[in-house]
Amino acid sequence: MKLRTLLLLFTALLVFAVPASAQNETLVSFLGFDYETDAPPDPPGTPVYLAVGDSYFAVGFATSFHPTWFSTVYDPGTYEYTFYQYGLTVDSYSYDADVLYVTFAPGGKVDYYEDASFNAINPPNPPNCPKYGINPPNADSPSKFSDGTLAIAGDLANASLYFDYSTPGSEQGGFSSEMNITGGLYSSYVPAPSWNGWFMTGLIIPPPTSDPCPAPAGYDHQLSGECVHPVVANSHGTWGALKKLYR
Repeated sequence: MKLRTLLLLFTALLVFAVPASAQNETLVSFLGFDYETDAPPDPPGTPVYLAVGDSYFAVGFATSFHPTWFSTVYDPGTYEYTFYQYGLTVDSYSYDADVLYVTFAPGGKVDYYEDASFNAINPPNPPNCPKYGINPPNADSPSKFSDGTLAIAGDLANASLYFDYSTPGSEQGGFSSEMNITGGLYSSYVPAPSWNGWFMTGLIIPPPTSDPCPAPAGYDHQLSGECVHPVVANSHGTWGALKKLYR
């Protein structure tokens, strides 16, 4: 399949997944960093980012939860809220015109945790720089982002990622995946009909390079996004405009 077609499909998924109005339900918002592990190892001197067979991970913080369903249990003053995304393996790879596009095999998962230890936020490490460590997996990550009480567990499907390297200094990309809730303490607060059909979408940008919290060595990008139930009706006009871009 041509890269432009793949990008169109990916962009369409983002259009339907990113909130179109206040009617959208946002299960959780998140912010963190992603990283990969190579399998098999890249050839010496010719590293390939997210080659077929590589595994893709992300860790970080859940910055908000559904304001109605979790209003009686979400307590950021008492707990830190973290996430760990894992189990994604690249099954297709395309790189053309400085744009990378990959898809992932089924089997990915994302877990959101509630933890009273605050060991990932790591205060008072000035100015509260999170405890990501370097070159993950390491002694801090993902272990300090996957401890405490499992709040929400989810299965991922049809996951994909793109990254546009064509404009130096303004590189960015996106991650998208379907997500179904499978369990966790908070899942009992989610109405049963709403367990399935969520979309995780994230903006991927180069990690920060300035002090006092520089990019952790060994992580690839900063990832920010949310998990939503989209409002499809508000997306028809945008979808038509997208198709015109590729004619």
